[in-house]
Amino acid sequence: MNGYLLIKNHATGELAIQVYTARAEAIRAYNARELAKASEEEVVLLFAESEEQLRSTHSRFFLSAREIAALPHPRRKARAAS
Repeated sequence: MNGYLLIKNHATGELAIQVYTARAEAIRAYNARELAKASEEEVVLLFAESEEQLRSTHSRFFLSAREIAALPHPRRKARAAS
């Protein structure tokens, strides 16, 4: 299982992906990046069998802000139904 370090810049929409085969190395990289991150960045470390699996289970990280905003929101759906 690979470690995927995702660094999402919410101001620009850019996503950087770093792949690690060694768990300890992935955790060290995450800790270092988390300490150095900018305020508009989100840093996440996830483990998956493949990037394809990661894109399936954590798809929001791979969407733009516009695509996320267009997704149906559960609360809006509930209010519209009542």
